[in-house]
Amino acid sequence: MIGLLGFGKSNQILYKFLKGKKLFVSEISSLPKKWKKIFIDDGTEFEENGHSEKLLKCDLIIKSPGAKRNLPILKAAEKKGIEIINEMEYTYRVLRTLHMVPKIVVITGTNGKTTTTSLIGEMLKQNYEVFVGGNIGNPFCEILNVPKKPQIAVLEISSFQALDLKDFKIDALAILNIKQDHIDWHGSFENYKNAKLKLLKHCRDDGVVILNMDDEILRSVSYDGNLMYFSLNNEKADFYMDVSNKKVYFHSNFLFKMPDVLKYNHNYYNALAAIAVSKNFGIQDSLILKILKNFEPEEHRLEEFFEFKGIKFINDSKATNSSATIAAINSFPEKRIILILSGKEKNEDFSELIEIIKNRVKHTVLVGEMVETLKGYFNSENIAHSIESTFYNAVEKAIKVASEGDYILLSPAGASFDMFDDYKHRGKTFKKIVFDILKGNG
Repeated sequence: MIGLLGFGKSNQILYKFLKGKKLFVSEISSLPKKWKKIFIDDGTEFEENGHSEKLLKCDLIIKSPGAKRNLPILKAAEKKGIEIINEMEYTYRVLRTLHMVPKIVVITGTNGKTTTTSLIGEMLKQNYEVFVGGNIGNPFCEILNVPKKPQIAVLEISSFQALDLKDFKIDALAILNIKQDHIDWHGSFENYKNAKLKLLKHCRDDGVVILNMDDEILRSVSYDGNLMYFSLNNEKADFYMDVSNKKVYFHSNFLFKMPDVLKYNHNYYNALAAIAVSKNFGIQDSLILKILKNFEPEEHRLEEFFEFKGIKFINDSKATNSSATIAAINSFPEKRIILILSGKEKNEDFSELIEIIKNRVKHTVLVGEMVETLKGYFNSENIAHSIESTFYNAVEKAIKVASEGDYILLSPAGASFDMFDDYKHRGKTFKKIVFDILKGNG
């Protein structure tokens, strides 16, 4: 019997593929009525609102990425010798059994994964049948339902997913950066870092690993196989872009200029990683450039959406950790930034962020759970700031403080769940409030 621990999107899709096998579904919260009806009709055993020892009757447990390994039921399963994997590992094994494993490209990192995964997918599609999925929102098991066999699978993998991989093999791995994030889930930064770097052990001997040379941790990684670097700071890197003129080089040979549609360092890094992967798969420079020229900046990631009386409004709601917010602050002129910090923090060390704010930000508005975490830092360092009780008031205050030439930057450095459904809900709310406040003031 196969146990499905957690019944989010990936296990829901996997369930449809596994239909006909003996299954047991265990969900920690309540299950939707439509799924309970399906289970009853299929004759599938299930439980909700907790995990019981019924899971220990399973031969294999496929867990949701967000379920922690230290759950008592999983510890008991491990003790009993029951194998625990995730949907991604199970899908790989099915493909291997069918002799249908495509070339696998994996993208991971603290920030930039989704944009880079999408770019690589589009570039590789110029010459290959490509499946794009993983943490980007399309579970790997969807590949089992694709009518035409993909030659390459491009997968975004999170630190949670990486931990549960075993036999999984990678042909090309790009790690964009490793900064503090998800400390609340992993318990320590060391555990988080090791989860990311664990992917190196899954690389095939004839594969390629592509790392950001400008990232302090990645620069010091030891790897015996085929290793390539990309950089904005070191012209000796395999893939280098000169930020002053946007010229891109491969092994010191000029390739092309980065298109103007790509702005800010974080997008340059994402593009360089995508270029590196695509060149390794033989994609022509002209096709790579075509995709870059058609690049559409991601909503909620340094999205410049409005200008009013010389004040620019930037929606960076996707910045849910301090490193993403630091990158955002460094993208704009010193002392012209009105920063809004908001949300639920993840047990991070904020000392680097505070130092950057002190030196570069004109005024900071704090709102949400973040207030209790950060107000002590701001008071002790005597940093200009305001504390607001509602998100609306925070945006209103930022507008009052700003003057011509300033940038009002929502780059929260925290998860959105204290006030919103997700970062998208927060970003859309920010934009709506801005338009509501300024309506009629033009």
